[in-house]
Amino acid sequence: MKKILGLTVAALLVMGLVGGGTWAYFTDVETSSNNILSAGTLDLNIDGDNVNVNMLTLSNIEPGDKNVGGPGTCELKNIGSITGDLKIATGALTETESTGTTGTADGAGSTTTLIDSTLGGSDDDWVGYTLRCTSGTNDGEAYIVTDYVAASGTLTVGTAFTAATASLDTYALHTEYEYDADGGAGVGELGGYVTLSIWLDTNASGSAYESGTDVQLLTGNTFNSAAQVFDSMSDLASQTWTDCITGLAQDDDVDLYVEWDFADVGDQNDAQGDSASIGFTFTLEQQ
Repeated sequence: MKKILGLTVAALLVMGLVGGGTWAYFTDVETSSNNILSAGTLDLNIDGDNVNVNMLTLSNIEPGDKNVGGPGTCELKNIGSITGDLKIATGALTETESTGTTGTADGAGSTTTLIDSTLGGSDDDWVGYTLRCTSGTNDGEAYIVTDYVAASGTLTVGTAFTAATASLDTYALHTEYEYDADGGAGVGELGGYVTLSIWLDTNASGSAYESGTDVQLLTGNTFNSAAQVFDSMSDLASQTWTDCITGLAQDDDVDLYVEWDFADVGDQNDAQGDSASIGFTFTLEQQ
């Protein structure tokens, strides 16, 4: 009996140590804090800024002109921290037919006269021009001006309109070829005659294209470094050149040139007074 009791007490002591006691052991604690992820930046500048740039603004160009005043150019620079690939796209070509000088009559005329006292100029300034009515009863009718009196702003035509002109009738004065219906009403033809060479100066060598080194942007969304090619504005519109420059790293830059040529190819009278415009979009994409 004593032996059994002693074993029971011993067992209870062991259980007490396990249940309520503590074990001694070594520990060492270290920490890792301030674990931060920071995104890099991809930032393409054009001519040192992030605003729209007009590379070409030309007026009074004529057949035979080429790069008069120099080609259009801009600098494209990656000021971000991430290397990117350059994509360039052109927008649709906007062709605008010349409407000449436009105005609004401010007096009651007759079937052979239109009065606009604000027209100004000197007597006979508009003789030989075409006077086209663009509103009112005579809308669309157009006749040659035979006399002009600046003091009153009275234009006289050699052929009578259907009805007398009235105050608030709108009109246009243009030369023989400034206004035509080729290509549709209000659509110009200049973009079909002017050709462009668009290229990237990859080694900062200057404004002369270097085959084998520089990259020219061609029709069909293609680009290469072959011999320089000029394509019509209309053919170069609505194009996209993806990865035309790859690996543009931080602070790397490349110059874009737009050369133009209005070659004399014969009768181009339907382009007189017309205008043509095309826009560019530059995108730097993560590699």
